[in-house]
Amino acid sequence: MQRIIEATPFSFAIGSPFDTKRMATSTSQGSAIRTAAAAEASFAAAAAAAAAAFEAADPSHVARAQPTDGATRPLGPQLNLAIDSGETDPHAPSPVRRQSLLDLRGPRGITPLMLAARSGHLAVVDYLVAAGANVMAQSEAGCSAALLAAQEDHAAVFGALTKPGVDLDMRQADGCTALLMAAASGSKRCVEHLLRCKADVFVQRNDGATALLIACINGHVPVVRLLLEAGPPSMMEMPDCHGVTCLMAAAQYGHEEVVDMLLSDLIIGDGSGTRSNDGTHESSSLKKGEEVEGRKERIVNARTLTGMSALHFACQRRDEATYEDEAIVHALLRYDADVAAEAVDGTTPLMLACSHGDEAVVHAMLQHHAPIDAVRQDGMTALKLAALHGRERVVRALLNANVEAAFRHDELCGNTAHDLALQCGHASLAAMLRNGIAKQFSRQSSSSIHTN
Repeated sequence: MQRIIEATPFSFAIGSPFDTKRMATSTSQGSAIRTAAAAEASFAAAAAAAAAAFEAADPSHVARAQPTDGATRPLGPQLNLAIDSGETDPHAPSPVRRQSLLDLRGPRGITPLMLAARSGHLAVVDYLVAAGANVMAQSEAGCSAALLAAQEDHAAVFGALTKPGVDLDMRQADGCTALLMAAASGSKRCVEHLLRCKADVFVQRNDGATALLIACINGHVPVVRLLLEAGPPSMMEMPDCHGVTCLMAAAQYGHEEVVDMLLSDLIIGDGSGTRSNDGTHESSSLKKGEEVEGRKERIVNARTLTGMSALHFACQRRDEATYEDEAIVHALLRYDADVAAEAVDGTTPLMLACSHGDEAVVHAMLQHHAPIDAVRQDGMTALKLAALHGRERVVRALLNANVEAAFRHDELCGNTAHDLALQCGHASLAAMLRNGIAKQFSRQSSSSIHTN
């Protein structure tokens, strides 16, 4: 008994309608599809003809295709039932066989409807849906046609696949839903459609990421705005499994406009106050102000599992060629970000700024009285990190701000800042540090004399 397996001529016609080289050449179905595909004047007509030819075909004549692992796998219980029942009359396909042919599975469980949705072919999607293709079918990864349309930002196709009765919150293997996919791709129209249809804005991916967090990571400003307007204020506080929040993500990836939007929402997000059971407003101006301040503190100074804050992320570069925008640091400081915040290993935002050599950020941190003498668990200080990476201007800024604090723990845990500069070949920086040490020694001596 022959069984249809893996990719089919019908699937190829849907995914790439005019690529006849990929179609089967030894069957009546392949000939019908090639004939239909040749009618390039109307893609919808070509796909419809291909589908009709395939639906009316004898399943026993369908070309076999071997998967890469050499196995022969059945396409599904419905099609097997049609084959096993002996229904081979090509002129009278049963409803079971017709449905099975519409939902034939290709590699990784992809159906013709999924291919059409991913490619954005609205006419083909409409035809397949009207013919009875399973809109809720999922690939081996759990991805549906609607999810693929959302991922590729095909808003019209997505709308056709999310009619009433369709589960908008259906998940794929990694926990993604259509809303999460649309947020990742920045598809404003798909997100608008989902919000109108009451999709769950609180749904989280397997790693804990929400749609708002995903949009913040990718810097999709219009989508972030939509989600902030649609969801409750508490949505901004939902972290992923590592404790990363929306504000942290936007700061980490340098999305200044998103950061400003999130910070502004801290003020207007709780503007309505709280409601009593009878629906009347019960919060006074004072209480509302306290709520806003409490929410601002929770969000601006939230920590990851490793103790990193949004200010930590804003003070570090993403790579060696790009500096984070100092405007993000200034924005966080205006909202009372904690300049003395320490990660689990003792790292402070100033240490990160000194390590990456962002002089403007270092000056901003010093103006807000960031502690210069903080020590990491491995004995590194802001001064040592600047010396290690050869940041001369940063070292000068630290010494000018408070030379005593800069050298306070210099001899702790091994190499001094001067030693690190020498070892890394920063001769001029080592000389600067040597002069700084001399000035510090002179100050200490003078202070000792006056004390005596």
